[in-house]
Formats: sequence, structure tokens, C-alpha cells
Amino acid sequence: MASTINDQQLSELNAQLILARTDLAEKESRLGGAQQVARSGGNTDSITEVLQSSVIGDLRSQEAALTAKQADLSAKYGPRHPAIINIEAQRRDIEVQISSEVRRIIAGLSNDVSASRSRVLSLSNSLNELQQRNAKNNSATVKLNELQRQASANQALYESFLGRFKQTSQDQGIESADARIISEAVPPNSASYPKTGLVLFVAFGFSVIAGIALALVVERLDNSFKTVGELESSLQIPNMATIPLFRAVKDEGGNRVSIDRYVLLKPMSAFAEAFRGLRSSLQLSNVDNPPKVVLFTSAIPSEGKSTCSISFARSAAMAGHSVVIIDCDWRHPTIAKFTHTEKPTVGVIDLLVGRATFEEAMQQDAYSSVICIPAISGTMNPPDVLGSEQMKHLIQELRSKFDFVVLDTPPVLPVIDACVLSHLADKSVLVVRWNNTERSATLSAYRKLLEFGSDVAGTVFTQVDPARQAQYGYGDTHYYYSGRYGKYYQN
Repeated sequence: MASTINDQQLSELNAQLILARTDLAEKESRLGGAQQVARSGGNTDSITEVLQSSVIGDLRSQEAALTAKQADLSAKYGPRHPAIINIEAQRRDIEVQISSEVRRIIAGLSNDVSASRSRVLSLSNSLNELQQRNAKNNSATVKLNELQRQASANQALYESFLGRFKQTSQDQGIESADARIISEAVPPNSASYPKTGLVLFVAFGFSVIAGIALALVVERLDNSFKTVGELESSLQIPNMATIPLFRAVKDEGGNRVSIDRYVLLKPMSAFAEAFRGLRSSLQLSNVDNPPKVVLFTSAIPSEGKSTCSISFARSAAMAGHSVVIIDCDWRHPTIAKFTHTEKPTVGVIDLLVGRATFEEAMQQDAYSSVICIPAISGTMNPPDVLGSEQMKHLIQELRSKFDFVVLDTPPVLPVIDACVLSHLADKSVLVVRWNNTERSATLSAYRKLLEFGSDVAGTVFTQVDPARQAQYGYGDTHYYYSGRYGKYYQN
């Protein structure tokens, strides 16, 4: 019933939105025509609203009367007569009034267009909200049907057990035949009770059932994302890359290294392929004008956004692109640690306030051709600096010098820095940690970015354990990285 009501509301809102858009197009057309006539100095009487104006009609009548009177007096007294001059002054005054009235009419048309645009926007927002609510209702209906099927099965099982219990009770009430001796009673060779094998078997069965029940409870209480399908269905945006989890990364000498270098050490691995796919997805998100300034952020800390930022930058550099990465997390800077450069003495703030040049602020990545502009913790308020004209000019200058400008920003929910900076980026990427980040946190971060006008291209699923995901019964990455296509990767 609720689905039917929602469908009716969707249909009504769609119809209202179509009518509102048609009305807006008609009003914009009338406004554009009127403005074109006014700018070109054409005959304003060709504007429908001007022709329909009673005020302009009265003024035109007065003007016609004055014109006739002027012609009559000119024939009698000549053009220099005071009466003629007075009539000309009156005609000029009427022309001024007509021009003022035309401007008022055009202003009225503009107000009508603004009102129609507001109505179209309001209806569009209402339609989007209803569509999201309808999607949630459909999901809840599926869960309800599943629970009802389970309840029906349990009811049938209960009735079966109850029937057997009643039958057993009736059998016990029936008197048995007279007893007779079959064999003599002799002492048993072993204890008849308790039966150790049966007890162990029953205990094992109960342990298995308890373990399954506990796993189901933990699974229902876990509110994190397990699959790409869940993530895309919840946010209604594509997942652009799935990054597998690697607990131990070693170089050619067998020494353990940080995960951010894996894309360099294993360029044919599933890890490196994920970032190549991410770069291709970003470029295909706008074929006519591929994004150059890419912002990475997450909902909360420890989701892997900085690792994604530097790995994406190094992957692009390996493909021959010129890349610069800016550490915009001035509260907890990390990019300089990944690039293994000397401890920076100047950073982004110094560059923005004019205390350093670009050549002084930039650092070369120790393992690739990526240029890094580090961040140094300071007393300045990050949102004020990030939203400044200097930051805008810096990004514009870097855009002209590099193929990619990567912005590593703080998480969205604790601070507002990423939201303030997102409108300067061509595309934003929201990093989500598999089996960890709560859905409510991810949704809140996504909505917050949209409120600030961010163009969120999609998500990146990080730290995905293919083996555990397959055990859960999902197997998104296990199928590709460890299963059928595993032979294509050198992990």
C-alpha cells in the first residue's frame, strides 16, 4: 500500500515538474525576446506584454493626440512657437514614461522567471527525496518478507513438534501387556549413563548452533559496508575502485615497506590495477573536459585516503603524467612521510601568504616523479586559508603546469576543510573503508560535500580482505583478485 502511495506521489510530482519546466521555458522565452528587443532598440510594441499594458496604451493615446495637435499648430504658427515647444516637451515626457513602463514590464517578466525556477528546483528536490525514500521502503519490504517467511517456517516446525509430543503423551497412557522374562538381569560391564559419546555429540551440536546464532547477531549489529552493491545502492554514485588489503609488503630485498610504495614495487598487481582503473574512471566521467584537479577525502580518519592520494599520484606519474600533490591536512600532515623527503621547513601556508616561492615549497618524491607541496602545522585557521583567493590562484597556476593536481584533505565529519576546498576541485573522491566505516557516517559525509557544491565523482572501497569477503558470502573482490582472473595479477 505504501509503495502504491509513493508511486502515485512520484507520478504526481513528475507531472508537476514537467508542467513547471514547460512554464519556465515559456517565460524564459518571453523574457529573452523582450530583453533582445530592448537591447537592440527595436519597437517595444512587438512585446506581447507591452501591447497588453493599459498604461502604455493610455500613454500611446496621449502621444497620438499630442502629435495631431502639434501638426495642427505647426501649420498655423511654425515650429518655434511656444505651444509647439511645450507639446514636444510633453511628448518627451510621455516617451520617458513609456520606457519606464517597458522596463517595469521586463522586470516583472524576470521576476516570473525567477519564481518559476524556484518552483522547478523545489519540485526537483522533492522528487529526489521521494525517490530516495521509496528506495528505502522497497529495501525494508524485502527484509519484512524474509522475516515473515522465517516466521512461517518456524511456526510449521513448532506445530510438527507439538503434534509429535501429543502423540507420544497418548502412547504413554496406553497400558502395556503383562510382563515376561526374556533374560536374567546381570551386572553391566560398563556404565549405562551418562552416555559419553551422545553427550559430546549433543554438546558439539549446541556449540555449532550457538556459534551460528552469535555470528548472525554480530552480522546484524554490524552497520558497515560489505559489498560494492551496498555502497552504490546507499549513495547512488558509482564505486570507482576497490583496493585490496595487503598486510605485509616487501621490496626486492625482502624488507617490509609501507603500503603506499606497493603501486611502484608491484605495477602489475591488483593494487596497482585498481588505481589505473580509478584514473580511467575519472577521465571518462567528463570526456570533453577530463578532470585535472582531484580531491581525496573520507568520512572519518584511518580510512586510507592519504594512501589513496599518494598511490593515485604515483600511478599517474608512472603512466607519464606530470603530477603535483598538495597536503591540505594541516592538522595531521602525512604526505611528507610517504614521500620520504627531508622534514619540510616551508609549506602550503608559506606559499599562499608569499613567504616562499613555488620552487622553495615543492619537494620531489623520493620514489617517483611526483612533486609534493607539504603541509606544516600552524596557528592560522585552515578553512579561512583554504577558501581564500590565494588558494584559488595557486590551484589555477598548478592546473596550467601539471596534468594532475591531487589534493589530500582531512576527513569531512571532524572538520570542514575538505568541504571548503571541494568547490575548487574538478572532481572529489570519497574513500570508504571496507567492513569498518558506519553507513550513517559515510552518508553524512556525502551529503555534507553536496551541500558545499562538491562534484563527487564516486567512491573508493579500501582495505578489502578478499578471503574474508568470500567467507561472508559476498565475494566482490575475491572473484577478481584471487579467483577466476587472479592469473592476470602479480601480487
